[in-house]
Amino acid sequence: MKKKSQFRSGPGATRFGHLQRLQNVSLTRSLKLASAFRQAKALHQAGRLAEAEKIYGQILKVQPNHVDSLHLLGVIYYQRGNYAAAVRQSDLSLKVNSKNAYALYNRGLALQGLKRLDEALASYDKALALKPDNADALNNRGNALKDLKRFEDALASHDKAVALKPDYAEVFNNLGLALQELKRFDEALLSFERALTLQPDYADAHWNEALLRLVRGDFSRGWAKYQWCWKSESLGVSKRNFLQPLWLGAEAIDGTTILLHSEQGFGDTIQFCRYVPLVAARGACVILEVQRPAARCGPSGS
Repeated sequence: MKKKSQFRSGPGATRFGHLQRLQNVSLTRSLKLASAFRQAKALHQAGRLAEAEKIYGQILKVQPNHVDSLHLLGVIYYQRGNYAAAVRQSDLSLKVNSKNAYALYNRGLALQGLKRLDEALASYDKALALKPDNADALNNRGNALKDLKRFEDALASHDKAVALKPDYAEVFNNLGLALQELKRFDEALLSFERALTLQPDYADAHWNEALLRLVRGDFSRGWAKYQWCWKSESLGVSKRNFLQPLWLGAEAIDGTTILLHSEQGFGDTIQFCRYVPLVAARGACVILEVQRPAARCGPSGS
């Protein structure tokens, strides 16, 4: 009778099987984390920040050193304007991977939001040492240098960004601001115009061009663009809506009532109040609305 071959699992085979099971569990967990991260990133890119934040948090509970979740959670904090939390989160990410150029760049943005400009500049420089072709980092580095009153250095940084990305409307706008600070007004106007060629509805570039034209005495074209301030998110000047049409000086107003109201700072309010008599002289009943502190400067003091 032929004997059947028999195989026994010894201790080594048992350990091997246990190790294989652990590897399978680890692989399954890795695949689940990768899938969860892809989902979180897609939600983040779609602007669904709360949902993305929740999944990043779940990933970090399972894998606390998941570097991309650490980094992108910091980006969410930055997008919400919580710059201090964004810096802390970026630091956690950089502890895991100190060579992450994007984390260094986003850390610079958050530090700039906190007006910690020298630290922001250092973070941008580290990011650029790792990734010299990052036009966004060069652009925002230039903005930090502008805020530090280092206008020539800012100009050089913006020039490098333009060389890398010639169709970058935002950098042409910022380049124009640096040129303006250096009193190179003709070049600044050309830079604003270039930004608008690339992005015709770019409110900040229209606004900056308007201000520069007013400074240079080009009032007709400067005032024509002044209303772009209502479309600029960075300025925070919102247009008030009324049932009555906006008066821009062209129509006759004799026999009508016109409301003149403040929209920006006290300085502008006080400066332009002097034109109220000119409006009244055109036959209108003028109602003047100003900020409460500015009202105390009036004849009645109240």
